[in-house]
Order: sequence, then C-alpha cells, then structure tokens
Amino acid sequence: MLGAQALKERSVPVEDLESIMRGKLGAPAGADVQQDGQSGGQDAADGKQGTEEPGADAADDAESGPDAGESAGGAAYTEMLREAGYLRDSKNWLTRKAFLEIGDRMLRDVMSRLGAGEGGLHGTVRPGEGSILSDGTRMIEPGGDAGNLCVPQTVLNAVLRLSREGPVGFPLELERQDLEEFESLDDVRTAVAYCIDLSSTMKTKLQDGTSRIEAAKRALWVLYMLNSRFFPDDPVFVVGFASLASEVDPRDIPFLRTYDANDGLLHYTNYQAALGLARRLLRRSGAQNRRIVLITDGQPSACFVGDEAQKAEIISVKPYSTFYSPQREVIGRIKEERNLRLDADPDRLVYLCYRYKKIDQIIERRTAAEAAACSREGVAVDSIVVSDEDELLEYVARLERQMGGRSYHVRRGDMDRVLVADYVSGLRKVFTKRHSW
Repeated sequence: MLGAQALKERSVPVEDLESIMRGKLGAPAGADVQQDGQSGGQDAADGKQGTEEPGADAADDAESGPDAGESAGGAAYTEMLREAGYLRDSKNWLTRKAFLEIGDRMLRDVMSRLGAGEGGLHGTVRPGEGSILSDGTRMIEPGGDAGNLCVPQTVLNAVLRLSREGPVGFPLELERQDLEEFESLDDVRTAVAYCIDLSSTMKTKLQDGTSRIEAAKRALWVLYMLNSRFFPDDPVFVVGFASLASEVDPRDIPFLRTYDANDGLLHYTNYQAALGLARRLLRRSGAQNRRIVLITDGQPSACFVGDEAQKAEIISVKPYSTFYSPQREVIGRIKEERNLRLDADPDRLVYLCYRYKKIDQIIERRTAAEAAACSREGVAVDSIVVSDEDELLEYVARLERQMGGRSYHVRRGDMDRVLVADYVSGLRKVFTKRHSW
C-alpha cells in the first residue's frame, strides 16, 4: 500500500497515511504490536493484513503498510512503520529501506508473472584481459600482470617438469614455461540514464485506467531495482524532464509528479534538455557502454536557444514566438517542493512551440542535433512511447533510425512487465502501432 500511495500522481502527505491505511486494511492487531513492534512494522510495510486478491498490483501488494488507527495497545500503523524504519517525516516519506524492499517485491512480482526466474541476464563469458578473475588459468603472456599469477598451478607445473628430468629438489627453479596466470573476464559495465517525461500530458489515463505517469514511475522503479540487484557496479542515473531537465535521486522516483500551468511554462516537452543532461551524466560515469532510455508520451515541443542570434532567427520567421527562462523564485520552489534542481542557465532560453500532432521544424532540428551528439559519443538511445498517436510513433521511428536504439509502444499500465521482459531476454523488440503491448 505504501508504494501505491507514493506512486499516485499526487502522492498523499505522510500525515494522511493513517486514515488511508485504516480504510484499506482495518485496525492493526493490538496483540501483535504489543508482542513485537518490529514485526508489526514489517507486516505493515508488507501489507500482510491487506485484503487485496492475489495478483493485484504489485505496488499495492509490495508495500502495504497498515492503516491509520490505533491498536488496542495504543500504536498506530504509521508509528509502527516509523519504528520499523519504513517511514520518515518528509514530503518524500519512504525511507531507503522501504524504497528497496518495496521495489524488490515489485521486481519479484514482475519476474514471477514473466515466469522468467532470475536467469537470462546479461554478462560476459569471453576470456581475455579484464579486471574480473575467473577460476581458469593459462600460460602467462609477456607483459602480463604478475598480480594475476596462479601460484599453485605454477608450482605444480615446475614439479611435473622437474620430475621428468630426475629427483625434484628445493628450492624450485622456475622457468617461463611453468608460469600460469588466472584468466580474466572483461569487466563490461553499462551506465544507464533513464529519462522520464514530466510534462502535463503524462497525467492522461491508459487503457487500464492507470495514468501514464504512474505506469512510467512503476516501470522505472522496477528497472532501477533490476539494475541494482543484478548489476550493482553499473552506474544508473534518473532524469526528469519537461521544458527543462533535472537529475533525480532514484529514491524520489515514486514521488515524481508532472508539471502543470501552475509551474510557469515548465509543462512542455524538451527532448534536447533530457538527452543533453543524460549525456553529460553518462560521460562522467567513465563506463565504456552507455545507454539512455527515454520514456515519453508526446512529441518535443521545446528546445534551447543558445544566443540572441538564434532567437532573432526564430523571431524573423515567427514574430510571436514564446521564449522562457524560469525565474529564481520558480527554481527555488521546484527545489523545495519536488527536491529537483532544474538544469537552468540564465543565458540560455527555452523556445516553446506546441503544435497539435506536429513538431516545429526548429525544435525538430535542435532535437536531431542532440540525438546526433549522443550517437557520436557512442550513447545508444531507446525510446518508450506511452501514447497511441501515429504521428509520435512515426517521429520516434525516425529518431530510432538516427540513434540506432530500440523503440517500444506501450498502451497498458503493465509497462514494467514489457520492459523487464526485454531486459531479461536480451532480445531486440521493436513495438509499433501494429505490434504493441
């Protein structure tokens, strides 16, 4: 239940959790609380008192926390959850412990629905020169790392060689042919930046009644857990974007929400901002393999204007164009309310132009230039489309051809299952209008 509440488009404040949980789960058992407060908190976080049917939404099942009332022993659900380390007094009220345990439950639920177990995940079995030692050995090569020397095998080789020549004496006289080193595996790290669209249209409902933003956040949470669980050395970044982009603390994924008209002009869609920030984060990671996953429901409707000359060029063609740079008060409010630091530059304007089912040519060119920069740096870009618009699907297909990535079209709320299935199988799946999930 905790995860379901956190994932809502407008997540509830922590002080309202008790009444919500009481309505869902009923009053907590006083005897359990009195005997073992830690156990009660665990039950609350896991939702063991819940009445949901099997197979219900993992975000409901995975996190449940009891409800809001007081037990016979005087304890409330939220009090138990705080004592057990699941809640904190903050606008983003899930603790690290709760985020990881709920996310792990959600991941296991998705994996069980796939029937995929935990196999099929990417790795490397090619022996060569790398930083991961294996149990196999080979003759040492000139210039090899002495730190990888397999001493037992080297000594055995020397003893076998000397025994063929006569009695073996000590100390052993080693020859080059005796020396063996451990084989090593290439350390294949992949840095991933997940970019999630926070523009106003992400509030729209999917076919199953789930909003696009809720489905996207759940999928992002599960993918983050998948990366963390099986590839803990792989750097993972999260970027939220609309008119501007922000780096997101992964633990804040459940609490992300869309921008609207009350946030100035931040509710447009700027692919250039998302790809640019993600590319800079990946560059700093030092990983050889880098990948961006862009989750969006709309065509780009914003791009950056680098200088006055570019602004003048746009105005000469479109005199009534809109340009935007967030005021300091807006930047501060977003930081305070959402824990997001906007990647804003006072010398860099954002050009805004929404066209129904069409893309402004200037915005399309600037977006394509940023996509080309990703390709030049060897960054693969995958796109996840949560929309039925043919125009958007066609645009993403054009970008895919340019960036060499994969595209997905998801119409239901089970985006997490679709993406994990692809991740685990390692197969290339391109979902189009005709082949959508």
